Amino acid sequence: MPELRKLTEKDAAGWWRLCLEALERYLSPGMTVLDVGSGSAILADAARLLGAARVIACDVDFDAVRIARERVHVPMFAGSVDAVRAGVADVVVANISSAVSEELGPEFERVRRAGSTLILSGFPADDLPEGCQPGELLCRDGWACVIC
Repeated sequence: MPELRKLTEKDAAGWWRLCLEALERYLSPGMTVLDVGSGSAILADAARLLGAARVIACDVDFDAVRIARERVHVPMFAGSVDAVRAGVADVVVANISSAVSEELGPEFERVRRAGSTLILSGFPADDLPEGCQPGELLCRDGWACVIC
C-alpha cells in the first residue's frame, strides 16, 4: 500500500514502525481498531489505510487530540480507554510506556473482543510490560513491540 509506505518512511520512529508492522500483520479489512494514547493518530490513520472498517482513537492530551483531528479523519476523543464500550475492538494498539501499559492492562482486556489482538509498543526492549503473554515480540533499534 503506497500511502502507508509513505507514512512509514516520513513519520515513523522505531517504535511506530514496529506498531505499523504489527498492524500490517494482524489487521484484516473490516476490523475495528482502537488506538489508545494515539498522540498524532499516525497509527489510527494507518489502520484506516489498511482497511479497518472502524477506527477509534483516544489520548489524554487535549492538545494532541486537537492537532490530530486536523490531520486525520478518524473518530478521536480526549480521554482514556476506560471511556470505551466493552468488547468493541478486534485490534487494540497502544504506543505508550511499559508502566502505563501495565496500568491499563485490565481496560485493554475489557475493550477487546474474543480472539482479538493487542499490540503494545513505545518502550525499550529491556522494559517489557508485565501481565501480557506475548504471542510475538518484535524488536528494532532497541525498541520492542509486544503482540498478545
